Amino acid sequence: AVRLEQSAAVRDVEIASSESWAVTVAGGTTASIDGLRSLNNVGGILVDSGTLTVTNSDFLGGETGIRIDAGETATVTESSFVGQTTLGVEHLGNDPSNANFAGNYWGSALGPHDPSPADGVTNDNPQGTQISDAVSYADLLTTPPRPLGPRVIELQRLDANELGQERLLVTFDSPLQVDSVDVGEFVLSGPTAVAVESVRAISDRTVEVTLTGAIDNAGTFVLS
Repeated sequence: AVRLEQSAAVRDVEIASSESWAVTVAGGTTASIDGLRSLNNVGGILVDSGTLTVTNSDFLGGETGIRIDAGETATVTESSFVGQTTLGVEHLGNDPSNANFAGNYWGSALGPHDPSPADGVTNDNPQGTQISDAVSYADLLTTPPRPLGPRVIELQRLDANELGQERLLVTFDSPLQVDSVDVGEFVLSGPTAVAVESVRAISDRTVEVTLTGAIDNAGTFVLS
């Protein structure tokens, strides 16, 4: 977890599985964050005292994406809020201009779930990530600004099996839904007509991919 009590610019950081807030903005500081990946933390960012600007960041899982205390301010754009169990954004103040979340993705093409009419604005969409009152979410994004799924961090070429089929060991940066890993989610492209035949979960972060044959030709292959 990170606590910012002086003006700071944070870039390209991933924080995962924290039992508290991944980032706390305190001391009246001005914080600029670009490229944060908050993954399954209890909370993503707490604006306790100060001003927050966030761009190009993803808040995935956990209880709350961002909480802004009354009187504090946050501006967030080009970011995603998906899978929070409580609220994607919780604003404890009453002025929506202090919680400017225009231009973000909320887990649904129809925007966030904003069922309360207390601030005069509603968006009844249970498929979207729920937010509190007094959050401005104009110009919502209908698709994520970047892929949200687990990212490959290691690709290892294994020995071919007894049938001469190439095997790959693929490791991801975050847990997969092991019971739903399917061969249709993996595509191999390259100069050889070899395709993905089967996928087997080794752990919640690692899968073994078996191809239909051997990779014989030189060139660039892409597993996606």
